[in-house]
Amino acid sequence: MVKNLISNKLKNKKNFSSKLNKKILSLLGFIVVLIFGTFIVNIVLNNQGLSDDKYTVLKLKKNINKINAKGEAKSEDSINVYSNVNIPIKEVRIKLGDKVKANDILAILDTSKLEDQIKELEASIVTSNTANQAALENANSVYNNALVLSNDDKNQDIKNAEIALNEAKRDFENKKSIYDKYKQLHESDSISDQELKTYEISYENAEDFYEKSKVTLDNIKSKVQQDMVTARTTYETAKAKAEDNSQNIILENLKKDLNNAEIKAPVDGIISAKNASVGNQGSGILFEIMNPNNITVNVDVKEVDIEKIKVGQKAEIKSDSTGGKIIEGGVVRVGEIAKTEDNNKLDLSNDSNDKEAKYEVKLKINDPTIKLKIGMKAQADIIIDEKEEVYTAPVESLIKDKDDKDCIYVAEEQGKDYIVKEISITKGTETDVDSEIFGQDLKDNMIVLNSPSDYELGSKVRIKDK
Repeated sequence: MVKNLISNKLKNKKNFSSKLNKKILSLLGFIVVLIFGTFIVNIVLNNQGLSDDKYTVLKLKKNINKINAKGEAKSEDSINVYSNVNIPIKEVRIKLGDKVKANDILAILDTSKLEDQIKELEASIVTSNTANQAALENANSVYNNALVLSNDDKNQDIKNAEIALNEAKRDFENKKSIYDKYKQLHESDSISDQELKTYEISYENAEDFYEKSKVTLDNIKSKVQQDMVTARTTYETAKAKAEDNSQNIILENLKKDLNNAEIKAPVDGIISAKNASVGNQGSGILFEIMNPNNITVNVDVKEVDIEKIKVGQKAEIKSDSTGGKIIEGGVVRVGEIAKTEDNNKLDLSNDSNDKEAKYEVKLKINDPTIKLKIGMKAQADIIIDEKEEVYTAPVESLIKDKDDKDCIYVAEEQGKDYIVKEISITKGTETDVDSEIFGQDLKDNMIVLNSPSDYELGSKVRIKDK
């Protein structure tokens, strides 16, 4: 039994080794075929030669560095039309896109309730004025009478009180004199205590009446002054009420609102926004009017390019309305704030949700006779800079040499063949497509290989049709 187990193990081991050898042989065969196939393809390609999309022929030319952007035509002049009256709209006479002239009626407000308010207020003012005038005349009469009575010589109550006071004073002084006389007699025992007491009581009563007469006169005078102050206050209040113009001001404002019930265009232009509709309140911005004669082309520029844009740079504008014709213009304003703020946090490991901000750039058309309509779509090439007599090559044709310096691979003609050679260069202004290149070894008609990593230095290549 042990022999059988050992025999089975040896047999399985041989099978495994046999399968492994077959896999290795298959893999080696695939590699040989791949190498041979690549060799055959290279031979075929070399025999056919490189097509013109595989290389670039250097030519000194004018290099224009530009940024392409899209946008639309907009008016630089726009005016918002408001209503000064917050009442419902009765009629709207225009629609979006209509041309209007200054003073054209755009909408009419419903003034029925306003007219009722004016009538009610006018009637109220007449009633109030009549009542206020009567109250003023009465208050004026009372006040004038109080002024007269405040004069001691003309106030009979004061005069009577003064007469009574003078009489009380004389009576008091007379009885005081008698009392003093009998007081001396009493001291000499000429009269009895009872007799002196009688004169003393008479004197004290006269004194008390005299003091009360003084208080009475003071009270009368005080009341006269108080009545005069009250009458003056009442008169001034009545006068202020009669002269109060607040209701008339309200009436004037209501009549102004009535005159403003027709919403008119302040300027000539095109209705570019319409928020007014029948039945809604006439408040806020009802219309926007744009000037069609002051048009700019507003384009959106990515944040990566916005720092390159400057006021005064040239622009070449195209629109569907003008076909392929290039409209010359220039940058007149560069936006400082992004049109759409990116609220997503930038995740450097995953930028799938990151949205690049865009800035608005305004372009002015040089030729005033060229008319673009508001809202027309347009695209523009903004000229960043222009250089005369420079070489340019595709960005993918630039490579680093062993010293990590910029270079290109060229196909240099040697007899009937072309040899791959390395040329040191310096990069200039670069776009997504091309780069300016400078170098003392560069020359016209030099053939630059567009994909240098596909070639080995010193190898031979064929150029199709050459």
